[in-house]
Amino acid sequence: MIYKAISAHNAFTTKIVSNLGFDFVWASSLEVSTSFCLPDASIVTFDTIKSVVEHMVRVSAKPIIVDCDSGYGNEVNTLYALKDLKKIGVHAICIEDNIFPKQNSFYEGTRKLEDKDVFCNKIRIAKKIFNDNNDIIIARTEALIQGMSQREALNRSLAYIKSGANYILPHSKKTNVNELLTFARSWNKYAPIVAVPSTYSSATAKELEEAGVKIVIYANHTIRTIKKALETTLPKILISGRTHEIEGEISPLKEILKYYEN
Repeated sequence: MIYKAISAHNAFTTKIVSNLGFDFVWASSLEVSTSFCLPDASIVTFDTIKSVVEHMVRVSAKPIIVDCDSGYGNEVNTLYALKDLKKIGVHAICIEDNIFPKQNSFYEGTRKLEDKDVFCNKIRIAKKIFNDNNDIIIARTEALIQGMSQREALNRSLAYIKSGANYILPHSKKTNVNELLTFARSWNKYAPIVAVPSTYSSATAKELEEAGVKIVIYANHTIRTIKKALETTLPKILISGRTHEIEGEISPLKEILKYYEN
């Protein structure tokens, strides 16, 4: 079985998507940053992220996986941030080996990754906090994103699993799934894989599952859907001079007014 996670960035989107049949909600760093019209580059503070996630946890019908970027700073920052997330009811996190401040994987340019030993220590810190049977730690490596070798991605991934991560996420921005499949064959199912098919969108969940993927995260699709819907629907008000033409395309007001009732 493969589990599916869908992105969200506030309580409202979480309440909607967590009732659509997905197994997890992904508290997306990109979506939260974009919701404030800020770059996905560690500009939104951890206190803001914690506040957003706390509201998401409050309304979610499904477990939330928090995109923790590179751990919000050094190992001490990571320790206190993860403790706070656990206190507000988070049981699943993803942490990546980007250096702080992080830069979104799809921005142009290259950058150094966190020293492997330093990142392993962040994973050990996470394991001391998220150590219940139902807790999940996903270690994400950006090695392939940065054009490093498969060997480097595998070596880093193995070290992260040995340090306490439950899942490994070998992030890729190739337009097809081949890079991930190559990793998966060499990985030989040492631990379950997480995939984020933002660029290799033609890969099916079945294909990923057969490669050893246990969780697939649709990591930015909620905010992309919202942007397209707004740009497609709202200009019709200007054209027609009324809202009658779009009433069949939008939710009835009574549904919105009931949203806080349960």
